[in-house]
Amino acid sequence: MPQIVSGTDIAHVIAQQGRYEMAIGKEFSLVADRMTWLVISQSFLMSAFVLSSATYDAATTMKLVLRASQVLMPAFGIVVAFLIIVAVKAAHSAAEKLKNSRDALEQTLPENLRVSLIGNTTWESDRGNWPPHVIPYVVLLVWAILLVVIVVTVV
Repeated sequence: MPQIVSGTDIAHVIAQQGRYEMAIGKEFSLVADRMTWLVISQSFLMSAFVLSSATYDAATTMKLVLRASQVLMPAFGIVVAFLIIVAVKAAHSAAEKLKNSRDALEQTLPENLRVSLIGNTTWESDRGNWPPHVIPYVVLLVWAILLVVIVVTVV
């Protein structure tokens, strides 16, 4: 992109950068919301799973309901974790595209007006996004292990 020099063009670029920042912030807000959904949903599911497992008694009239709960809760936990993985990847992809556009726009400003922004290739951006990239996979793995254990012990 060619560098701009007129005051009107500079004001326009700075205004556009503000719009990019708001859009990027919105995407990261969505990531935070989705991680909150994950943690809350998994807390309830794990509590119910542990309770159904702790109270399971083959002699009780509720044994079928409790056993079904022990299978369905991990399965549902896996589905929720998978959906969160997809949603977080979508938000990060959108944020990456916005950052790239913002960074290209930044290069059109005169050198003395440029700001060193955290872009997609910085260490801070990469490591700062590990939790939403890793935690849903860990949750999915835990549920998968529990589901296998339940299925193996029932058979």
